[in-house]
Amino acid sequence: MKEKTKESTKRTIWKELTVANGITFIRLLLTPLIIYFLFIEKNLLAIAFLTLALVSDAIDGYLARKLQQVSTFGKRFDQFTDKALLLSVLFTLVWRDGSWIWAGIFGSTAFLAILLGIIITKKKLYVTSLNKITMWLQSVVLLVMVFGFVNDFMFLLLLVLLVIPAVDYLWRAFFVDKKKDL
Repeated sequence: MKEKTKESTKRTIWKELTVANGITFIRLLLTPLIIYFLFIEKNLLAIAFLTLALVSDAIDGYLARKLQQVSTFGKRFDQFTDKALLLSVLFTLVWRDGSWIWAGIFGSTAFLAILLGIIITKKKLYVTSLNKITMWLQSVVLLVMVFGFVNDFMFLLLLVLLVIPAVDYLWRAFFVDKKKDL
């Protein structure tokens, strides 16, 4: 019986090793490289790799649909990688510039609120158009900040863009439809 379980696990793992998930994995691997370039203040290299990572976010989703490789794992892995990248860049900017520490805490709290909502409601999180739009706007704001425009307005704009999807998800989780996955 255990052999069948191991065999089915192997099949499941191989099934998830798709082109799209490989691109997502590369994006995850780019995150520490981007952080490194930000720490040593090589902003142009950080921007180049951050842009590559953000473009890969569009490509992996397109390829998953085009090659019929869409999976629950892939959707979750993509969402996790996006948040890991964005929060890592945010925390690095906060750390490097020595201010706005509450922005990093507040941004991660919005992300944790989504996780808490998932745990409490036991619902699956689906990305809405609003979430996609705010993700791309977050990316643009972070690129502008990495380029050197780090100021109060940009941090506040980024925080608003981090809170919008959290509020959207929590609203759907607790008030819209208590039985349906989100």
